[in-house]
Amino acid sequence: MLLSLAVIQILYPVIGLIVALVVAVVVCCGASVACVYKMDNFGSLLKEWPSLFKAYWKLHEDFYDKTLEEYNHPSGVPINWDGRRYDVPELGFKKTVCGVILTIYGVIIMTLGATLLLIIKYIPAHLNAIFLYLQTLTNMFTCVAFPFLPFWLIGLALVIALGPVVLVLGVLIAPLTGLACPYIAIKHNNIGCGFKEALVLLSKLDRMSFGMDVQIPPPLLPKVERVGEEWTLPSEQTEPSSKKYWSFYVTNCQEVCKDALAKGWVNKEDLEGCMPNVIQAIPAMAIVAILLRSVDAEPDKESIFWKKEERCDAKTCRTDDLSQFFWPKLMNVRKQLKTTTKEEQDYLMAKLCANSEEVPAELKDAVDTAKIDENKQIKLHRLCGDVNNIVIVLLRMEKMQSNLPGILGLPDEENV
Repeated sequence: MLLSLAVIQILYPVIGLIVALVVAVVVCCGASVACVYKMDNFGSLLKEWPSLFKAYWKLHEDFYDKTLEEYNHPSGVPINWDGRRYDVPELGFKKTVCGVILTIYGVIIMTLGATLLLIIKYIPAHLNAIFLYLQTLTNMFTCVAFPFLPFWLIGLALVIALGPVVLVLGVLIAPLTGLACPYIAIKHNNIGCGFKEALVLLSKLDRMSFGMDVQIPPPLLPKVERVGEEWTLPSEQTEPSSKKYWSFYVTNCQEVCKDALAKGWVNKEDLEGCMPNVIQAIPAMAIVAILLRSVDAEPDKESIFWKKEERCDAKTCRTDDLSQFFWPKLMNVRKQLKTTTKEEQDYLMAKLCANSEEVPAELKDAVDTAKIDENKQIKLHRLCGDVNNIVIVLLRMEKMQSNLPGILGLPDEENV
């Protein structure tokens, strides 16, 4: 994991710099041509720089103040998170090595292949561009257009001169297109697709006509098509497969809520007012209740029993971004719960509920009268922290917020 992050941290800035330089060259060339047609001197471009810098700074401020602010939280989870992962995935050591190999492979193959194809196709494509431009000469012999004939001649010179520039830019861009190989491999979770991607791109380049009605020379490579979209990025899934577990979780929260009310651990007024203490406590207690049931049912397996007849494990549940994110955290809590006694479990539930300065007398008695060793208390308090960290992330999710009335058992409960 550390290696994959290191590679990403090194490659992405370099790629960004190369792309910025290529785009800057293209934009400057286009702006220079525009100056010629507008009969402006090149110094007029410098006058526009302050406004461009101001526009960029405005975009930078908006991005920093609005977009990044959504992630400005210790959990790193944006507000109203939809359960899908949008950052760089955890590739692991093997995938990172394969990604490095595919990066080198893609850059070399695309550089050599694209350079050869562009050189072969350059002369006919450039001659065709000049021929198409010459066809516009007849339009210049009108009263309106004739005064601009000198500029047309300048344009012809640019078409002739820019041909080699475009060829060089194409050769420079070729290594960047090779980075599509590791991207496709990660997207489809298939290394073979990554190796095939370079051939797909070269095949498409070989079939580009560059404005010619008849390709000269004809395609030199066999047609290679990209793999279909039977593998889909998690961020492109229409509906996470873990969605069905929300209803089970809400049901467990409702049961915990009723039990806490019956014990006098929470006040009905706090529930009706959606006070912060109950919004934090009920989901946390429900997580512990679910995992304790799972430990009792299958002590030696990593599984979750949402209810007696609804079970899932890593193979059946850990299938999308949401479950991939929460599963290790839940299994860490489950592992710690395996070594707790019934008295420690009761103390843990009481501590999770006693998360405010003023608590009901019944809850205070449950915490104070528990006969738990001091060292055990420290471990249980750390376990409380692990559970609460999960709840903090949950409470930032849009699905959790929309289900709060149902979780707290309020009359205006929403359907899940």
